[in-house]
Amino acid sequence: MFECFGISTQDMKPTYQKIVEEWNDDRKGYKLTLARTIRELLRRFNRGTMGITSYNRPKCYPICRLSLSKELQKKFYKNGKDKKRGYVSDPGLHVPLSFRPNILPNPKQQTHIKLDINIRELKSNGILRVSNVLTDQTVQALRNMVSQAHTKNTQTYLSDSAGNGVLGKYFYFHPPDYLDTNGADVLKQLKRRIAAALYGNTPAYKTALKTRYIGLGYGEGGENWTHQDQQKDSEYQVLIMLSNPSEDFTGGELYVQNGAIPLTVEPKPCCTSQFSNGGKAGDIVIFKANGELPNKMYHGMTTVKKGTNDMCERWAIGMFQGRQPSK
Repeated sequence: MFECFGISTQDMKPTYQKIVEEWNDDRKGYKLTLARTIRELLRRFNRGTMGITSYNRPKCYPICRLSLSKELQKKFYKNGKDKKRGYVSDPGLHVPLSFRPNILPNPKQQTHIKLDINIRELKSNGILRVSNVLTDQTVQALRNMVSQAHTKNTQTYLSDSAGNGVLGKYFYFHPPDYLDTNGADVLKQLKRRIAAALYGNTPAYKTALKTRYIGLGYGEGGENWTHQDQQKDSEYQVLIMLSNPSEDFTGGELYVQNGAIPLTVEPKPCCTSQFSNGGKAGDIVIFKANGELPNKMYHGMTTVKKGTNDMCERWAIGMFQGRQPSK
């Protein structure tokens, strides 16, 4: 008897059969594929929402295929090859943040950043939210910047067929390209302060300063499945929250975990961003994004749900996202 994801093939087979029988393309909004079946199976066996790319596919996929009946294999395979059915989910984030009502119209320069990083707590839990780092004016300046970058840069949509999540998108951008000096100056200052606190006077500090910025947007139902980023330039990453928890969204908690496969669906509160506990726009989250055994850290985001506002959106800026491309 084989095992994959800690589940025996004997238990897999009837569950696979039930998932396929219950699946309705029209109701789900997309077609059934082997990757989606595996992900649904993981949910039913309380294994969380891991991105398929995080698993050891060469070993696990053949075992999963062996557990399928001939009828199910015919559904997913043709001449022994997986049928590719791409599905990209649009989060519906079409309204730029700068056009939203009830926001400050004239952003002012933030001359001082209040930043108190508890390194001990960060290393213990792998994640730390620092509250009230940016003023409301600076948050609005960054919203304006992201709104411009959102339309001027190539957007990548999260795809369940690629194994990275649903109802979200991201794009890289270069802050000095935009006229709002408040936002660009603050990002530069914030990156230097955080890199110095994390790495001190080491080569890692200089490497961190050369990393990119990324805009991150999620709509209602958005998820980012547990994964490790391919960029290994920085051990830590930073998330700057631009939306207001409870108003713009609920859920959407960033989390970290040690190891690839979660034992429970919900992460421990101490290992999350804890936006539900007084979080607001202008908070930052520092988290351990990469690392090898015994501390092989993975991260992801729980489901984004509607807040009190009519529009559900979760916008943020990510820092330390791989090195700037050479010119």
